[in-house]
Amino acid sequence: MELMASSKYCLHVRGTRVQSPRLIEVLQFGCVPVIIADGYELPLGWLLDWSKFSIRIAEADYKRLPEVLEAADWRSLHDNLRRVLSFFMYHRTPLFGDAFWATMLGVQRQIARSKACKGLGAPGSAEAPGRSGTEAASGAGVGGLVKFLYSWGFGNWVGVP
Repeated sequence: MELMASSKYCLHVRGTRVQSPRLIEVLQFGCVPVIIADGYELPLGWLLDWSKFSIRIAEADYKRLPEVLEAADWRSLHDNLRRVLSFFMYHRTPLFGDAFWATMLGVQRQIARSKACKGLGAPGSAEAPGRSGTEAASGAGVGGLVKFLYSWGFGNWVGVP
């Protein structure tokens, strides 16, 4: 663990499972992940631009690793990593912008996608059931998430009025 905490970059290669806590541990130690894995869907990849705080290399290009690291802007990657780290951290009492918030935003996104697949209106469209055009335009944001959480009884968990 001391090695990760004192390293600028940490290697993350494909494992035997689809998801692994190793990648999140690398992030929590403040180490810029260097991901060598093809076809790997990154956590919260639908929400975060991983190219801003990590390095991805195709498995076939692993020999280029030294030159890729040499050309990388570690300071910028690390600064961006610090900005997104909260999305991967859970707290005893959920906080705005933490992993619980990101998970609930993902749940909201999946429900909207499911409704669209059933022909009940495209997500974000005014014809989606129970939504006005104004709500639809902002539904993927914080306001939509707060309304969703309250509707499911999570109102006292939301730190946003």
